[in-house]
Amino acid sequence: MNAVSAVQMRTRSVDAEVLAYGGLTLAAVGWAAAYVAGKVVLAQMTPLAVAAWRFAVAALVLLPFAIRSRPGREAWPAAGCSSAGEAPPRPYESNAHVGKPRD
Repeated sequence: MNAVSAVQMRTRSVDAEVLAYGGLTLAAVGWAAAYVAGKVVLAQMTPLAVAAWRFAVAALVLLPFAIRSRPGREAWPAAGCSSAGEAPPRPYESNAHVGKPRD
């Protein structure tokens, strides 16, 4: 390994470390800000309304990630039917016979 390669590896590890600590710091600041914001908002709104808004905002933030990682349409057959229009598979038999003697 030459000196240039060692310096590049060290630079990459430093960049990764800085990125990791930056992400942890951002998470801590966000957590603290959410606590303070929650106290302020609860003075103005009911807890149910605050929970609904938190859920809506979280859904909007996560929606792009869900859309991007969603499988293609061919992975979602309609109600278990094949594309030929066959009937869906039968449900499993019930477990009503469990514990009863067999005939």
